[in-house]
Amino acid sequence: MKVIYCKSGCFLHPTKKLQDNIKGFIIIFKADLNAFPNLGFVSEDDISERMIEHLNQLDLYFIKNSIVDYQNRSLSSSNDISLDVAVLYYNISLDSINIIQFRKPSKFYKGSILIKLLSDREFVIFLHDDISESTKYIKNYKTKIQYNPFNESEIYWGGEDLKKSLTKLAPMMKNGENVYLLNSKPKKIDIFGDSSNTKETGKDLKSIWNNWESTKWSLLAKFADLSVKVTDKDNLKKIQSHENVKWVLNKIQEITPQESKDFLYNQQQYLKVWADKVITDHKKLSKIREFEKNNADFVYIEPRDSIEDLSDILDDEGYLKITTFELRALANSKNINSDIRFFIYPILLGMYSFDSSFQSRETKHKELSLQYEKLLIPEDKEHNFQILKDVYRLASVDKLFHQNNEEDKYEEINEEWDLKNPHLIKINTILQKVTNDEVGYVQGMSDLLIPIYLMYPDDEVTVYYCLKGLLDVIGLRANFREDQSGITSNLENVANLVEILFPELMKKLKQISGDNFVFVYRMILVLFTRENFGNDKNAGLMKFWDYTVAGFRKESQIWIILAILKKHQDIILKIDRFDELFAYFNGIKIDDADEILQISEWIFLKFFETIKRFDFERLKWLTDEDSEDKNDPLGVKMRSLLEQPMD
Repeated sequence: MKVIYCKSGCFLHPTKKLQDNIKGFIIIFKADLNAFPNLGFVSEDDISERMIEHLNQLDLYFIKNSIVDYQNRSLSSSNDISLDVAVLYYNISLDSINIIQFRKPSKFYKGSILIKLLSDREFVIFLHDDISESTKYIKNYKTKIQYNPFNESEIYWGGEDLKKSLTKLAPMMKNGENVYLLNSKPKKIDIFGDSSNTKETGKDLKSIWNNWESTKWSLLAKFADLSVKVTDKDNLKKIQSHENVKWVLNKIQEITPQESKDFLYNQQQYLKVWADKVITDHKKLSKIREFEKNNADFVYIEPRDSIEDLSDILDDEGYLKITTFELRALANSKNINSDIRFFIYPILLGMYSFDSSFQSRETKHKELSLQYEKLLIPEDKEHNFQILKDVYRLASVDKLFHQNNEEDKYEEINEEWDLKNPHLIKINTILQKVTNDEVGYVQGMSDLLIPIYLMYPDDEVTVYYCLKGLLDVIGLRANFREDQSGITSNLENVANLVEILFPELMKKLKQISGDNFVFVYRMILVLFTRENFGNDKNAGLMKFWDYTVAGFRKESQIWIILAILKKHQDIILKIDRFDELFAYFNGIKIDDADEILQISEWIFLKFFETIKRFDFERLKWLTDEDSEDKNDPLGVKMRSLLEQPMD
């Protein structure tokens, strides 16, 4: 069997019960080289795990048709597979298909494909794009190259590639909205018989379909069209009176709250990419700045709300009671206590999955412990000595690290650089192992490790994988590149945002040569330290960390830095030399972390509204034949700062 196309994330919905849904793959295949193409559905329950993996690889392989520069990650995948046609739920020859309708997804239902055969037989396959890796990959790619913030239509859904593949294999004539005619001459074909053109093989479907044979496809069709009809009151009454679709309405009432959240969240994605590079030209940025008309300043009223009860987040078995998005939003916008932080950090940092329980996390921890033990320590003496020196200075950071285990003093550096404190020895080992993973050690990594270590002083494995999560999930690894490209990019983003939002401040910084923002370099690199905080140092620091680890704002430390700049703007405007500015920021104290975090959110919304107004005006320029510049002045990186998590 030669597979011509494969799509994952497909479901048959044989009954109204979700647990009866049949997950699998749509495949287009030829039995042999000269055979006519067939369309089939393969259930995951009927094939081996190895075949499931192989079909998933093929699913990703065929996205090369949608992404020009796609580098195939499955070069070893063969289109020729050993799959018995007897396992196919459907095995339909393309010349037996009369009509195909591609129903795009809405906020109420999954996208679906209605196939009507020349024998008048109909069936529906739903595409669950949210679990299809190929669809997510293509959607992300198309978002970057062609997203139009003023067009609310779906940028991509999984049915588009299937339609493209079918078009190459059979003549398809458009016959209405998303409806295509493949063959117009009726044929006497028994779908479940032994026709030469079409054969339904293998499965005895009667046991599944018996009770629903008369209503199932009309019901599914109504489900797929319901998002349109539900907006019309007269239609809604008619639908409600139809006994067969009452459960559909009930189901929509159940899913609407979450779907509505997803819909609102998708609207918050608003701006993405038109340009392919960051443009920092002052004249172009000044165009955007003209639309920063919101002169209302931030007013701090009261501290953020606090969440104190772990049971608000986890149930008795340790499962999350809220969605991934809600968890990130919670850690981003509210204060959480140390008990909650203890449980959610390993989840947010990718050590455990979001759908894990206490038991599954315990099992996963044992697996990770074995992996950690096998990690090698680099043999490079110079590399190890660099880490050792940095770890040694941590003896003064917290009493837990005192070399002589006394609270009021610690042993001074000696010529032997001997680590006596068991916690410092653990930290030294963790840093050696984490930097043996194709990345060298850079001063500052130990500062990132300390707040995590203080949370899990007796759990070396959790500290290691949480640090890995900071580097790879939150994306801080880029800040430690030898070419400093990551940190430079962040500084450029700070500069551009200040240019747009606080032009008066930027003007002053240019006068004293502070517009390169190197004075906030350390704040980006190590996510701030306890030395930056006045009163309750650790509590204030961890609020900043919660905001960053939540992953709710892209480059979250940038928004915190902008808030600090805004908070201290009046003092900065009075500084006359760069060395004074540098000294001021080096000794800056933050007495109220809540205030800074609220300012950071205010600045994010301020930037969002500014760009929104600017883009609406820009539409006028784009339609003007005399427009001087039709390129997007903002650029890819600046627009991407408005992205939110896609879990």
